[in-house]
Amino acid sequence: MNNQYKQLTLKERYQIEGLNELGFSARVIATKMERSNKTIARELRRCLNSKYCAETAHTHATMIRTQARKFTKRRQELIDKVEGSLKLSFTPEQIAGRLAREIPTLKVCCNTVYSIVFAQGWRHQLARQGKRYKPRKDTMAGAHLIPNRVDIDQRPKEVEHLGSDENLIRLTRFPTALSWRHSPTR
Repeated sequence: MNNQYKQLTLKERYQIEGLNELGFSARVIATKMERSNKTIARELRRCLNSKYCAETAHTHATMIRTQARKFTKRRQELIDKVEGSLKLSFTPEQIAGRLAREIPTLKVCCNTVYSIVFAQGWRHQLARQGKRYKPRKDTMAGAHLIPNRVDIDQRPKEVEHLGSDENLIRLTRFPTALSWRHSPTR
């Protein structure tokens, strides 16, 4: 069906219970409710007794959901750590990395930190105030920032025999070893 996943509500569980008591299969119930038949079959197996009970299934599902790691991640301790790190101008990536090293029990990914930042309304404390990074559109993005820049095609013939990085490092350390003058051709 390719629908977006959402939890079954108590009302839907009552529908499943009623249709199941009438003898409908999981596939037929799923078609009537416009849900995946796998979801309905899993839901019918949820009750330990042979008879499906909507209230028992809903209580069980709610208990599992509230005990899940995803639900318990946003503890006050984590929110306080994120707030303190944001005041020190750390990015969410840096905060997640520091938490993983300093407090392994609070290990979270940067997306969790971002969700805390947005939920608490701290977007303005981020470096770009929560706006997406916009890459430069010009193909010569940083070229105009380097003064007297010369393209690699225009380098002097004397440099071509310096193939290794080691020789280039020597050249930059001791510029008198090989000197040439170049002027930008713009």
